[in-house]
Amino acid sequence: MAQIEVIGNVGKDPELKFISGAKGDFAVAKFSVADTPREQKNGEWVEGETTWYFVSVTGQLAEAVTDKVTKGSKVLVRGDLRSFEYKKDNETKSGWEIQIGRAHV
Repeated sequence: MAQIEVIGNVGKDPELKFISGAKGDFAVAKFSVADTPREQKNGEWVEGETTWYFVSVTGQLAEAVTDKVTKGSKVLVRGDLRSFEYKKDNETKSGWEIQIGRAHV
């Protein structure tokens, strides 16, 4: 599994849900992070194209995230990177998800 580390800004407040699993209920928090690279060109800072990552956090860390992280916060996210596809306006698009579990606490 590919690991990734992203520094970016939170796009919306995390949403916390509790899911029933084989070992009982567990918490899952989901939010988005925007990463916009910047570089200097001819002495001026220029912003590149923004990449959005959907982040899912499980366990006790999920509950802590919803208490501490808010829209606009600058965060460092480290976890397993997965690609996914979805349909929007009858067009297939791709996206990125970063999954953070107990192993990354």
